Amino acid sequence: MRMRTIALRAAALAGVLFMFSAVVAQADGFIEPTGVAIHALPGTEVPAGTEVTISGKLRADHAFCRIDTDVTLRAYGESHGDRFPGGVVARTTTGIGGSYEFQLEVTEQIRVRVWFRGKVGGVHPDIKTCRKSRSDTVTLHAG
Repeated sequence: MRMRTIALRAAALAGVLFMFSAVVAQADGFIEPTGVAIHALPGTEVPAGTEVTISGKLRADHAFCRIDTDVTLRAYGESHGDRFPGGVVARTTTGIGGSYEFQLEVTEQIRVRVWFRGKVGGVHPDIKTCRKSRSDTVTLHAG
């Protein structure tokens, strides 16, 4: 009788452990690399005072990483002949498909790039992690 009770308890415990492992195996968490594309319209060489549209897309396989995500436009180089270590020019949130857009008045030569600082969400064990990335640098010339 005692062996039968032990066997039943062992079977019950095995069943609970199996169900727990099946739930964990179905976790939908991920760690995903990202990328940021950048374009300048009407181009990189424009007359002084021209408003340039800096646009592109945040690329990632999961929509969680692409949609409704903060990106930052940063500038580097000199400012009116003075050394300028760079800094945030503007921030925006990505739209459908990861698209973003900034408007920037170009009065001198300026180098810009777009930064994505990464994103984390979800609840354990379904933690969603989007790795940080940044675009290539684009140099805008005012002539």
